[in-house]
Amino acid sequence: MQFVVIHVARQPGQDVDNILRKHWHHLLKISVASAATKMKKVLAFVISPLLILLVACGGSSVKVNNLDANAFASDIKNHGVVVLDVRTAGEFASGHIENAINIDVESSEFDAQIAKLDKKVEYAVYCHSGRRSGIATEKMAKSGFEKVTNLNGGIQAWQAAGFPLVA
Repeated sequence: MQFVVIHVARQPGQDVDNILRKHWHHLLKISVASAATKMKKVLAFVISPLLILLVACGGSSVKVNNLDANAFASDIKNHGVVVLDVRTAGEFASGHIENAINIDVESSEFDAQIAKLDKKVEYAVYCHSGRRSGIATEKMAKSGFEKVTNLNGGIQAWQAAGFPLVA
């Protein structure tokens, strides 16, 4: 903050009073503007980390369960679990886990198709290697699905563990 010092001789007149008022009003404006700017900076400094924290923590509270083939096989035996194959239709036709439904995660329709699903149901999701099902389960969790399970290693791990596929 800058100060202007006006030294007044012993003969204050109307001109001097006008100058003092003018400069005092100017100093007051500078002081208020400076305080407002400082307050904005302080608020930005305090609020920015809070917003970042809220955005980082405000995502989905749903945790994706990543299971190996044996645990996945056990999980899909539970009543009400929907098995979801997120590979292409061609891959699905060449062999899939029994009772699986197919929604291709790389399709432009994936988001619209999962939006039609019941978000309260448990979904056990797989693909060829686990990469695409990882993407699908994260999208599903962020979309509000309550329980989502991913097959680590995909159908490759499923077959390596000796579990069958159906055509």
